[in-house]
Amino acid sequence: MMIYCKIAIEEACKRNEIEVLALKVMPEHIHMVVSLPRGMTDIKALQLLKGFASFVLFRFCPDLRKRYPKGHL
Repeated sequence: MMIYCKIAIEEACKRNEIEVLALKVMPEHIHMVVSLPRGMTDIKALQLLKGFASFVLFRFCPDLRKRYPKGHL
């Protein structure tokens, strides 16, 4: 599960031109240091990363729907 999360976050960063400087995925949370493109706010980057990661995780791990029935990670 943590590997899927890391891959999803890295893919989201590539799609949105966010440079990952450090990434540590843990069972309950994630630590990241990133460099954002010019003009992108940290809130927008968080929305993009979280949205894409949850989309991918729910596709690859359909059993997550049992734990998060409303689709909120």
